[in-house]
Amino acid sequence: MSITSPHYCHQASLEGAMNSLALTPPLSLEQRQDLTRVFTTVIDACEPLQNPKPYKPITLVRLTYECARSEASRDNFLRFFFQQTKISSDGSPSGSIPTSEYVPRLMAFAQTLFDNFFLPLKAAARKTPQPSPAALSDDESKQLALAILNMFDDGVVHLIESIDIDRPRNAITLTHDLHHFFGRFEAYFEPTGNEPHTYRVDSTRTGILRHRVFPVDRTLFLTDTRTIDPPSPRLLAIHSAIAHILHRSAAGRYIDSILEDLDQGEISVDGSTPLGHFTALRIHGWWDGRIRAY
Repeated sequence: MSITSPHYCHQASLEGAMNSLALTPPLSLEQRQDLTRVFTTVIDACEPLQNPKPYKPITLVRLTYECARSEASRDNFLRFFFQQTKISSDGSPSGSIPTSEYVPRLMAFAQTLFDNFFLPLKAAARKTPQPSPAALSDDESKQLALAILNMFDDGVVHLIESIDIDRPRNAITLTHDLHHFFGRFEAYFEPTGNEPHTYRVDSTRTGILRHRVFPVDRTLFLTDTRTIDPPSPRLLAIHSAIAHILHRSAAGRYIDSILEDLDQGEISVDGSTPLGHFTALRIHGWWDGRIRAY
């Protein structure tokens, strides 16, 4: 197994990769076990070697896999991971290759997830005006984001792309503070108890940054006329997973700093301003030049 270049994930090939994966049949039990074993071995070896600044990229990769909600979702993730990293999937990593050689591959894969899903997702949540989810199918960048979303819950994309996403059933009436935290993926809903549509609303924030309202248990009631159903549990579960990934990998804090730079509209003379992120967000329509201040 040779390493031919430090750049293993190429944006130009990502859309084609996703399209080919969509046509791939489910993994067999043996294939799934082999891929899971190699993935776990590589992650366990490389995660302690990552640079945790400005965020923990290999932790982000691991958490994205762990938060997949079904076997089919994990299959989607594993196929994309091995296709993009070019790590051999037919056995354990070769002892002839130092573990450190795998780190750049994992970091590049993490950057693919960061640039094409987590960053634009948070940027879109703060965009002014709030985008219509129906627009998510407008271009290849958003199609790629939807394909990555399918790694969390296989088949959930049809809920995002369909007109059902804009129906009242997926609306939640929140206080201003809760809306603020929920929109920033700093608050989440976790099912609790045996009652249907009952959730514990909690926050990823800790210490003095944690709002005193958390945690709180709430039941989402149907309207008296039953014309509006509670929000989709699948969408709330995905939101919760993303909130935890962003928090535990520190990617959420890093993205907030990028968006704050956007909000200020300043370019640092020390070269620290992420101009590449700014440009990509603008070109692909995730950012319209305005950021809603919180």
